Amino acid sequence: MHLQIRGDSMKIYENFISYRRSATEGALLAQNIYNDLIKEGYDTFCDVRSLNSGQYGNEIFEIIVRCTNFLIVLTPNTFDGDVDESDWMYMEYSQAIRNKKNIIPIFINKEEVLLKLPDNFQDLKLYNGIEFNVDYSDVFLRILCDRFLLKDNNDLYYENGDGRDFIIDRNRLVKYVGKAKHVRISEGIEIIGEFAFKDLTEIEKISLPSTIIEIQESAFERCRNLSFIEIPDTTVAIGKKAFSRCFNLSYVRLGEDTKSIEDNAFSFCDKLKRIEITSHIERIDCNAFNNCSKLQEILVSNENIFYSSMDGVLYDKEKSIVIRCPEGIRSNIIQLPSTIIEIGQWAFSRCRGVYDIVIPQGVKIIEGYAFKECINISCLTLPDTIEKFDISAIDGWSFEQRILFDNRFNQAMKYKIEESLKSKKVIAENEFEEKFMLIKTTFESKNEAVEMANMLLEKKLITSGQISKLHSIYRWNSKIDSEDEYELSCITESRLYYQIEEFIKENHSYELCQILCVPVLRTSVEFADWISNNITCDDRKGI
Repeated sequence: MHLQIRGDSMKIYENFISYRRSATEGALLAQNIYNDLIKEGYDTFCDVRSLNSGQYGNEIFEIIVRCTNFLIVLTPNTFDGDVDESDWMYMEYSQAIRNKKNIIPIFINKEEVLLKLPDNFQDLKLYNGIEFNVDYSDVFLRILCDRFLLKDNNDLYYENGDGRDFIIDRNRLVKYVGKAKHVRISEGIEIIGEFAFKDLTEIEKISLPSTIIEIQESAFERCRNLSFIEIPDTTVAIGKKAFSRCFNLSYVRLGEDTKSIEDNAFSFCDKLKRIEITSHIERIDCNAFNNCSKLQEILVSNENIFYSSMDGVLYDKEKSIVIRCPEGIRSNIIQLPSTIIEIGQWAFSRCRGVYDIVIPQGVKIIEGYAFKECINISCLTLPDTIEKFDISAIDGWSFEQRILFDNRFNQAMKYKIEESLKSKKVIAENEFEEKFMLIKTTFESKNEAVEMANMLLEKKLITSGQISKLHSIYRWNSKIDSEDEYELSCITESRLYYQIEEFIKENHSYELCQILCVPVLRTSVEFADWISNNITCDDRKGI
């Protein structure tokens, strides 16, 4: 593809390859990548292959300005010797950063390279890179072409004036590459792409244009300092995990034309207290607001023909299905309408402020996880009209919680429910050598750590939890990363470890959460008695 620009004779390259000539292994890899990309039909610049004789400094910088992808080849020898601002590779890299190119690090022995990065190359850790393996060179090329390279230079441009903070492909915002705390997206953008703002934890405010139609999967996931968002009226769809783990998000205004809110779209939004469902919404995933521990009410426009609400609880329009009770609701008794036929998936999950639910005659279906972790419901009565009861509906219940049945309740179903309650896992005391232990886990937000400690205390799985702030440095997805976290240390009996582990994993916002078990070798008799006296003792109750 040979593209010209504004009558200028200078060729536009799709890819620019930067490498250290003195690093023999890297220079050879750069030339091999150049040859492979040329064969694939990509216009690619590599200095020894693409330049004629003469002065080439300004020409190289102009080529970087006009290219689409900046590939930087990194080996353990790339940064041998002094690397200052006059270093040629550093000047190429700086030019790519200033012009917000799609930067693609290509590594040989990535771990060693990252350990040797000079201060002025530390930003390379922010970019998703790819590691070369000589035994899988064909696979490497396919991944590079299919997943990393932005391909159409005609349709690629940058926005936000001379700041050039966005990578945009046609009308789709692919990636935000700026560093501002307050971000304004220009008019004309119709799609916020997958992961476009994910993990950009410094952003506090985002202004969306009136042209947005779709917010895709994980677009703003883990923008943990984002405090409010106003969805434009034109936005039709809010994708899976679009605002998940936005821990400080306290206000959301949905667009008038919004039609769908997908799986976990607002999960783990710790400060969200109220959601107003607009008139055009047709589909709300049952777990769209899971783990929103402060959410107290879901309100629905009277003009909506698909949904309704009563006392803050979300129902279908006819009030035949309970869709979602907000987790932060506080109510001694929830009286369900007599029209209810089905209690849907996750309907009352984690509603720890609910103490009783009156289920009317006529209910036929109770779906999975419907009452999961409703730890303060002491007794639940099931009517004899129930035809389906998913056993996972009472996941997280303790042996102390009871279910009563009407006289004509299906006996086979009753037996399965009672056996499920009896079979709650109890760990034998001799499984661990020491009687007591500390269980440690970490969280991104203090609110989540406090919430987890409260839940474990209420379930009587631990006697206390200490929370401390720490700074973690870790490896994730082949990248060294670091961030502030909050550590929760729980005191408990060793026999409860697996119950606690299961509970933490099910309720943690991390994809992979740290869970460490530290045996307690010695403690005073008085303190040991205090631990045991404040913990649920399933096995001592004969269950």
